Amino acid sequence: MLGLIIAVCRLRLKFEYPNFLGFKDFIPQHGQTHTEAVGQVSFWLQQGSLRGYQVTNIQTVPVKEKSGEATSNLSIRSTYTEHSNSNTYYIKILRIYYVKYEGFAPPPDAYLTSKAFYPTYSEVYETASSMRSRIGAWVATTGVKLISIETVPTRVGHSEERRLGYEAMRTHNHSDRCETWEYIVWVYIDGEYAEPPANVIRPPPRHVKEVDDCAIL
Repeated sequence: MLGLIIAVCRLRLKFEYPNFLGFKDFIPQHGQTHTEAVGQVSFWLQQGSLRGYQVTNIQTVPVKEKSGEATSNLSIRSTYTEHSNSNTYYIKILRIYYVKYEGFAPPPDAYLTSKAFYPTYSEVYETASSMRSRIGAWVATTGVKLISIETVPTRVGHSEERRLGYEAMRTHNHSDRCETWEYIVWVYIDGEYAEPPANVIRPPPRHVKEVDDCAIL
């Protein structure tokens, strides 16, 4: 009688859970761009405001602006309503999540910088998979230290985006017209970085701030 022996490989994994989780919102000033707002956050971090904590995630959160409402109340709201036949105005706040692990050496203060990747446009928009490959190649070539990556739906050719493109931190919908959106990928980095030479990674075409059609991405 044959005996069947099965070898079992047992893996022991140890997960570290944070002892503290918090977040802080940064509300951009009028006319401030996304990159300038990131610089404001970086300055705050360099002052040691989160010393002993680790930044784990950075988000761009559109919040509805209400006439007469105090700016300090914007970040506490968790719902909003868009009304028909009326434009709705938004401000994009930067939300920083951070954690603290007990028993581990505190990380150094982060020097936060950012880079935006937009879908290139030549008769048709670049696909998401193409963007993903392009971002991966850039990260591998530059060797940057990543903190967080996010995808931000952004209007094209309307509101403040007509002037500032994906850098706009204020926007509003147009209730009486169709709108085109694009997905902007923001990469948040710890430290300065240098762009690769053009013969290593070809710079993308100029960002298109206006479109003529009404294709909804």
